[in-house]
Amino acid sequence: MKNIFFRIYHSLIYYFTKKNAINIHSPYLYQLYLEAYRIDYRIPQELISYKYTLSKCNDFIEFQSIGSNKKYIKTKVKTWQKRISCKLRKRTFVVGIARYIEAKKILELGGGFGLTSALLSLSLPNVEIYTIEGVDVLNNYITNLKNSLQLKNLYNYNLDFNIAIDRFIDENKKFELIIIDGSHDYESSIQIINKIPAILSDKSIVIIDDINYSRSMYQAWEEIIKNDDFFEIKWERNSYGLLIKNTDLSKQYIKV
Repeated sequence: MKNIFFRIYHSLIYYFTKKNAINIHSPYLYQLYLEAYRIDYRIPQELISYKYTLSKCNDFIEFQSIGSNKKYIKTKVKTWQKRISCKLRKRTFVVGIARYIEAKKILELGGGFGLTSALLSLSLPNVEIYTIEGVDVLNNYITNLKNSLQLKNLYNYNLDFNIAIDRFIDENKKFELIIIDGSHDYESSIQIINKIPAILSDKSIVIIDDINYSRSMYQAWEEIIKNDDFFEIKWERNSYGLLIKNTDLSKQYIKV
């Protein structure tokens, strides 16, 4: 319950302190803003149908949570889908970012039921999409969705995030876009942020989801803003943050 109150409090603070987009002085960042938030990208009908099916599914799933609470969870598919998935329309900004930076490889840490990874795969057929989901039962949903939609450019793995990152380091894989949507506590978030520079391309963007999930998560975001010198741009949105690596840009923090 206290996390809910924190999210409400944070949202109010954000809306009262954020700047208008007109205050983005960099042409690169302003165009990124337009591509991500001012273009209406089409949501594939297959995903609309898939999400509707999940929202009506009364099947039970059981698993050990690997998130911040580490609880054993038994719940209905429709209940868990409602808890962890956002509206597809709110996720299309990721497609805009990927297109703008001409991403070749995208990594998602925390695949859930596969909605974001499938959206990216369908929208960007020439881009390699890698999705890591630590919960095996959820990874099975991603596999089934990938097979049913014949998503040849989507690669999903049931791995711990840190093990996956180490594997990509060994394989010398580099990503232009990384989405962190699974570690909802301070320690895990900081650990991942400290590791991912080794798998980022020279110009790249990291999306940290749910920075306002709890006070612990927002503490991690504040520390990243204050102490991390690897990224030129730290960009705060209401519920997530963007970290931009691009040495052509001057270092700055923006809240838009």
